Amino acid sequence: MKRVRVIDLFAGPGGLGEGFSAFSKGSIRFDIALSIEMEKHAHSTLTLRALYRRLAEAGALQPYYDYVRGYETKQNFLNQSAVRPHFADAANEARQHVLSTETRGETARLIRTALGNSTDDWILIGGPPCQAYSLVGRARNTNVSDFEQDHRHFLYREYLEVLNKFSPPVFIMENVKGLLSSSVAGRSMFGAILRDLSSAGEAGYHVQSVAVGGNELSARDYVVRSELYGLPQARHRVILVGIRKDFQNPSIRQLEPVSAIPAVKDAIADLPKLRSRLSRGDSAEDWRQRFRRVRRLLLRRGPAHCSRNDQILETVEEALAALRQEGIPGTGERFTEHPLRMPDSDLMHFLHDSELGGVLQHETRSHMAGDIERYIFASAYADVTGTSPRVHEFPRALWPKHANINRKDVPFTDRFRVQLQDFPARTVVAHISKDGHAFIHFDPAQARSLTVREAARLQTFPDNYFFEGPRTAQYVQVGNAVPPFLSIKIAERVAQLFEAQDSQVAS
Repeated sequence: MKRVRVIDLFAGPGGLGEGFSAFSKGSIRFDIALSIEMEKHAHSTLTLRALYRRLAEAGALQPYYDYVRGYETKQNFLNQSAVRPHFADAANEARQHVLSTETRGETARLIRTALGNSTDDWILIGGPPCQAYSLVGRARNTNVSDFEQDHRHFLYREYLEVLNKFSPPVFIMENVKGLLSSSVAGRSMFGAILRDLSSAGEAGYHVQSVAVGGNELSARDYVVRSELYGLPQARHRVILVGIRKDFQNPSIRQLEPVSAIPAVKDAIADLPKLRSRLSRGDSAEDWRQRFRRVRRLLLRRGPAHCSRNDQILETVEEALAALRQEGIPGTGERFTEHPLRMPDSDLMHFLHDSELGGVLQHETRSHMAGDIERYIFASAYADVTGTSPRVHEFPRALWPKHANINRKDVPFTDRFRVQLQDFPARTVVAHISKDGHAFIHFDPAQARSLTVREAARLQTFPDNYFFEGPRTAQYVQVGNAVPPFLSIKIAERVAQLFEAQDSQVAS
């Protein structure tokens, strides 16, 4: 096997690197040599995953399972004889470090140490922070001057600095689709980034797309629509592949679309059913009362909505009947023993770990009673209509108490959004950490937002991937990540570049 080292900048919890490290076809293997992340909880997750890989290679995963299940404290886990020898290597791989102009010397030192004598058998990957390019972030920032001076526009220059200094044969850069329309002082950021990347290093780079082939590409040709490649999420991101111009094989093969696009239910329907926690009064009876109130509201609606309401009401009644028959679900915990269905697709094979014996980080958070009632109605509405309701399609008694709710141009009318079971999910983003309103479970009998594990499933993190930190930080990590199942498909295309290079050298 030829080992190709990977340097991961702005690594987050490690989604992009996970795909490369999990790739196992052909003659190329990718080793994560260095992952750099500044946020402390994401860095802890990176370190734990680096340790997981070493324990897996040593055939000593039991201590890891005991820790992530909550059977052992973190300190006891790290002090075990089977774990201790590997921790230093994991800590050297995952570095908490701020990438900036002031720290470029330290960044270069870390990379030189990680690469050792490997000058050509390595790649650079990463996604500079995207908040400055996000369409939602730009919509919320009405001050044009502040927007254009946002330093996060130029964090890609730290990525560029590494390209200029070290010239890897291949690089992968990921960012939000909003990058395509972002501008600073009237200058297209995407055009500037593309020019800078193309001329980086001594040789320069061919910057290509894994979605569309050819040389004359438009900006949108670099957008990868994840659902087309087997992910249960309509996540659309810009992915740039740079191949150094003196590399023997200058062209990457495009990803192959799948014949059947996975839906939300394909990814999460086998997880244990849960109920949401109530912010105040959290008994089963308090929770059941929320269903009864929605039922009363639907019974009072006028004849104009009668046909649709009757169907929605019937769905709510069915949810109540299921709760009476099956009992009120629990609210979940750090680890839940649960028999999962046998993997029936490449995606589920990638996600499942039969040795884990259950589900990690599948816990519900607390919601206000009014929000739970909105979730009940919204999920029942979606079950009947196949669409998520806009705010004015809720019973008036369930309208949010916003001062501008009656305005015709009220913003975010789809604030309460059900993730429809028969379609790919909407893009999972870090905002899921705030309230979960845009990530409502499709099952009316559960009446809740998605758990960390459900969000991680939609983001295609393996079930044994554990996110460190408090639950809010876990959601942020999941939302900011690159889906590993997409990354492993990109890794296959990059491996083919190195295999073709080796074949040409051998001949």
